Amino acid sequence: APVLFRQLAGALRHNVPMQEVTAILAQDDLANARQWRQCLENLTTALQSGHSLSAAMGPLGYAFPKATVHWIALAEQKEAIQKGVLESTLHALADDAERENRGRGELGIALVWPAALVSVLLACLTIASIFVFPAFIEMYGSFSEPLPALTLNAIDFAQAATQYWWAWLLPIGLLVVMYRKRFLPNAVLYEIDNAIDSIWFVRRVVQARFMSRLTGLLIATKGEAALQRAALAHIGASVSSRTLSQLIQRVDAALSTGKPISQAFAPEKILPKRLNLYCQLGEKLGDFTGPLAQLQLSADEAHQTAIAQFERAMVLLVYVVLASGIGLFATAVYLPIFKLGQYL
Repeated sequence: APVLFRQLAGALRHNVPMQEVTAILAQDDLANARQWRQCLENLTTALQSGHSLSAAMGPLGYAFPKATVHWIALAEQKEAIQKGVLESTLHALADDAERENRGRGELGIALVWPAALVSVLLACLTIASIFVFPAFIEMYGSFSEPLPALTLNAIDFAQAATQYWWAWLLPIGLLVVMYRKRFLPNAVLYEIDNAIDSIWFVRRVVQARFMSRLTGLLIATKGEAALQRAALAHIGASVSSRTLSQLIQRVDAALSTGKPISQAFAPEKILPKRLNLYCQLGEKLGDFTGPLAQLQLSADEAHQTAIAQFERAMVLLVYVVLASGIGLFATAVYLPIFKLGQYL
């Protein structure tokens, strides 16, 4: 999507038919997903038939959300009055998609180290349950003393986790994949999203990414109220946080009454006060680009800081879980030895 929007904007600038761009992109090796290649081919066919870009994208709802198509359609209408609106919109959509993809990639990188720690713990637990615990039970059984309850529970848990890994690991893996691909029912996705968003260091990343995207899209609207509402709807179609979704609805309702966007943002405590102030500057100057461009730089920096804090928090959380688990198993292993020492 970022490549498509960027190249379509270039086609507009150089007066090249957009169907020629989509036909070329459909042959790109990066477009190796069958569904995406088919999407580009359908888009090319519709454009060759004389459809507008929004009309060509409309039937391809699996690739282009309705809110995004509506924004493009609105930009096409504005293009007849003000040259360059559609090109600016396509560049904004490309920037937004790149920012969203980059943010997800950085989060994935931040999760590599915690995932490695968890994998090592599971490997150690597997080795212990196969080689250590059976020998430990056999050795201690020769003393005709029953094992403590904590030790028995720890051994049973380790053996069950390793012997029946398919009964818990496969369902968890399937659930994660279905969640990432958004194949679960909307009600289930909604609850999972909000449960994840309730974690403070996750919520901070989500809100920082939202601010980074919002400022970038508002720059492209150039103060047009209708385009601002379309940009908010575009973000609302992809945001997973219930809090942010409700915020977008409230701001959109305020804009629908004719309020300027600075007044629509003013009551929202989640948003930084600077957003409201810089929007006021844009309204007075008649130019949102200058003030919001400066705000976007700080929003991008805040997003990077939030991701770094997310990584540190995840590592700390994993260390706490590992320390607790290792401490519990160490106690369970050495408790029979301490108990045996009382009889020696």
